[in-house]
Formats: sequence, C-alpha cells, structure tokens
Amino acid sequence: MNEYFKESVRFTRSERRGMIGLVFLSVLMLALPRIIYVCSPKSSPDYELFQSEINLWELGRKEKVEYEKNPKSKGYVSNRSRRKQPRKEVVIKGAKFNPNTVSKEELLEMGLPDYVIKTMMNFRNKGGKFYQKEDLLKVYGMKTEWYDELESFIHIPHVRKDYSKQKKEPKEQRVYSKTKDETKEKYSKASSVRMPMRKPRKTEWKYPVVEVDVNTSDAAGFERIYGIGPTYAKRIIKYRESLGGFTGVHQIAEVYGLPDSTFQKIRKHLLLESGEVSRININSATTDELKSHPYIRWKVANAIVKYRETHGIYPSVEALQDNYAISDSLYLKLAPYLTVE
Repeated sequence: MNEYFKESVRFTRSERRGMIGLVFLSVLMLALPRIIYVCSPKSSPDYELFQSEINLWELGRKEKVEYEKNPKSKGYVSNRSRRKQPRKEVVIKGAKFNPNTVSKEELLEMGLPDYVIKTMMNFRNKGGKFYQKEDLLKVYGMKTEWYDELESFIHIPHVRKDYSKQKKEPKEQRVYSKTKDETKEKYSKASSVRMPMRKPRKTEWKYPVVEVDVNTSDAAGFERIYGIGPTYAKRIIKYRESLGGFTGVHQIAEVYGLPDSTFQKIRKHLLLESGEVSRININSATTDELKSHPYIRWKVANAIVKYRETHGIYPSVEALQDNYAISDSLYLKLAPYLTVE
C-alpha cells in the first residue's frame, strides 16, 4: 500500500521544475501591484488649487441662494461666467462710410469687433447689398448702441433705374392683302380638287445569292454571306480545323457565339460537297491526342485508352459502343472522326 502511494505521489524532475516556476510566477503577480506603487514617483497634491475651487463653489452657492430669495437683486453670477475672461469694451469712432464699399481696415478703425466685420464682408462677397441704414441691424452681432453711434455717419447713395429705355415698342400690325371673302373662295376651290396621295415606296434589299462549301471555303468566302463578319468567319475556320472537317452543315450551329437565328438565316447559303475529314486512330492515339478533339473530353479519352489497355486493340470503331463512358448520341457524333487503321 505504501509503495503504491509513493508511486502515485512521486513527480519527475521536469514536473518539479514546472511547479516551482508556477509558484514563482503566482507570487510575482501578487506582489507586482505593490512593487509598482513603491517604485512610482509620488507627487504631492496641490491643495491650494483645490481649496480655491471649493471657495468659488461656496461663493456661487451663497449668491444663488440669495438670488432665489430675492430675484430682483443683480449680484448673482454663475461660476461658469466667473471663469470666462471679460470681453474687451467696444469703443465706436464715427467716420463717414458706405457699408457697400467700406474696407475691412476702415471698419477696424471705427472700433467694430472682428466677428461683425467678418459677417459684413461675407454678406457682400455673396452678392448682398445694404439698401438702407436699418439693414446694418440685420448683421449678426451688431448691437443697437453701436448702430446708434454709427447711424449719422452712414451714407448709402440711392441709385434710380432709368426705365425710359425699357419701353416696349408697339407690335407691328399684320397687313392682309386679301379680304375674307377672297380667302374663303380660294380655299373652297382648293378643297374641291383632291391631289392623289403618294404612298412611300418600300425599298426591298436584295442580297446576292451565295453558296459556300463549309469544308473548302476560306474566311473571305464565309464573309460573302450576309450576317457573317470577320469574327464569325474566323471562328468557323478554327472550329473546322479542330474537328478535322465538317460532316454536315448542321455543325456550323455549334460554332461559339453564333446565334441560332443567324444560323437559320445563313443555312440556305451553306453546302457540303466534300465530306472528307481527318480521322483519329483509337488503337494508337494517346489521351492528349484524343481530348484535343472538341467532342472528346478528358474523361472519355481516358476511358478509351484504359479500355484498350485492358481488353486489347479495338477490332472496329463499332467496338466503342461496349465502352460504358460513351453514350449512343456521342458515338454517332464521333464515329465519322475515328478509325482503327
């Protein structure tokens, strides 16, 4: 029993080191706040500033209580207003001026504050004008006492518009050469004779009848067909080369980007006189050679090669029908392009 207890309680050297490190970190974390407090520099608080704030608050509180008891007394001033610096007293110096043309320097010499001058200048810069003396009272910040001192010096010249040149000229009277009876007689004669209506002719566009062999024609030959441009002509040639030749006119509809409506319009211009195509030998072709054909994907090409390696060479093209990867519809499309020789 004692041996079993000793074995269960015994620690390895690495376990003992880990426990010692954990205890050391725990003690350090507990003592860290105290160490920071002792090592940090201590600054003595400024009690005089704190005491002045208390005195200011008590003074404001006493004045507020007295003001509530006697509202007519004007001695109450809030603490917020006490902290604000008093504004400079404005002294107005009168001088004759026109508010529409006076400069900023002249207004400063008169003693007006900066914010009032700035408002006046912004008003004038935006196209505003002073038409009478009382308009100065509408300026933001302009006090009545300042206006009273400046009123006698304000000079706004009156500009009167000259309306003599703006008189409308009398309208010209229309002079009719014929009387009403003559005009009635003219229109009555014209109405009796009816002119034949000319119907607009419909222009019928006649395109030249073009017949193109899809297996031997070049890009210029395809462009002679109305509806086939250089882009479609190049795509048809490229698709024909990747197939190895067309076995039917219907394969033109498989060209990338060619709408079915366009194919139906050009179908009557397409011919297939030579149906010879290049064939792929399924007994010797590799997977890459097979999948280069547009009708054969990698999965089908791999199945053809694997079937050949397992069952031997294909005795005929019809033997591909035994391959599970090739459907009946795919076989009918591929058969003209395959050979076993």
